[in-house]
Amino acid sequence: MIRRNKMAALLAAIGLILSACSTTQTMQGIMSSWEGANISEVVSQWGYPDEEREFQGKKLYIWQHKKSAYIPQTTNTTATTYGNTIYAQSQSAGGYAIHGSCVRILEVDGGGTVTSWQWKGNNCPFGELMEYSTWRRKSAK
Repeated sequence: MIRRNKMAALLAAIGLILSACSTTQTMQGIMSSWEGANISEVVSQWGYPDEEREFQGKKLYIWQHKKSAYIPQTTNTTATTYGNTIYAQSQSAGGYAIHGSCVRILEVDGGGTVTSWQWKGNNCPFGELMEYSTWRRKSAK
């Protein structure tokens, strides 16, 4: 049982490392697709930003994508019999919430053109599926 848990943890760690590389590549492609676009094009595809800021004469538009999930608690019990006595051992896991976010920031010049970008978070896509399928610019000019 312990060996199986160690193997699962190792595979999960490898998966996280590989998905992190994939996430970086995916997000770099998504965000760079908007360079040179007008902010109105971004808003028509992404919707209104969650926040607008002005910093050193530059306009920043910020979109936040947040998700939470609850990992239910599970308990596994194993029993061993020695003679007329049964010994039981239980292990519980889960019973907590995980929270993720992905923040997209576009910097726009005075004419409304996207000049640079940033992203950060622990829930940015590793693939352009489901709700992430609309993040890449559809019609690059």
